[in-house]
Amino acid sequence: MWHRYLAHARAETICQMMAENLVDGLNIYSKSSIGRLCKDCIYDKHTTHSYHDSKSREKEILECVHINIWGPYQVQSAGGTLYFMIIIDRFLSY
Repeated sequence: MWHRYLAHARAETICQMMAENLVDGLNIYSKSSIGRLCKDCIYDKHTTHSYHDSKSREKEILECVHINIWGPYQVQSAGGTLYFMIIIDRFLSY
């Protein structure tokens, strides 16, 4: 459940977030339960023929950024928002 809520974050990232109390209500009772890949992650990691050539690789931070906006959600967050935004820098993959 937390894996999906946190945009399919890795198990190590979720455990670190719990250890540092970064997310209210994030309690994991069995670390093995978050170690499995969900169906979406399995399909995402499925490889096909490469379509990137060496010329298209980013050479610096913020050269290419992907932004995904999700919402509106039916229930407001604690801060009153209805949308969720994910920003990924292709150079850092973070």
